Amino acid sequence: MIAQLTGSVIDVRLNRLVVNVSGLGYEVIVAPELASETKIGDLLTLHTSLVVREDAWTLYGFSSTDAKTLFEELQSVTGIGPKVASALLAVYSPEELKSAIASQDNAALERVPGIGKKVASGSSNNLAGSGTANQGYAGGNGNTPDNTSGSGGGVS
Repeated sequence: MIAQLTGSVIDVRLNRLVVNVSGLGYEVIVAPELASETKIGDLLTLHTSLVVREDAWTLYGFSSTDAKTLFEELQSVTGIGPKVASALLAVYSPEELKSAIASQDNAALERVPGIGKKVASGSSNNLAGSGTANQGYAGGNGNTPDNTSGSGGGVS
């Protein structure tokens, strides 16, 4: 697993960066917003998730561990693969996405390309119940201190 990369940016595209780390160029899929803020020559640290499929190994990069963790958890929902999880995090910040999940705001989720009613409902039900919406609480298990409201009291 490639968990993090730190290096200089040698190529910038719409949703991809190439980061030179000790002479190796890693192509990393990132949110378009991150790509647009990045310039060739920038020193950058990305928290990464390597997705291995039969036909490709794809590296996804995030500016925070929170975004990376949420990206990985989103893929546990039936109908959400890495492309849709990446699209969700391109539209919403981790905090906004956790809030939408916690409040079961399916309409907000459905605004993202690739998310229909069934997937939105499944993600809200599965992830809100699993504590994903509350990740970031210092206890590390995603539970809020009182664990009663599920309102995201520990969201970072």
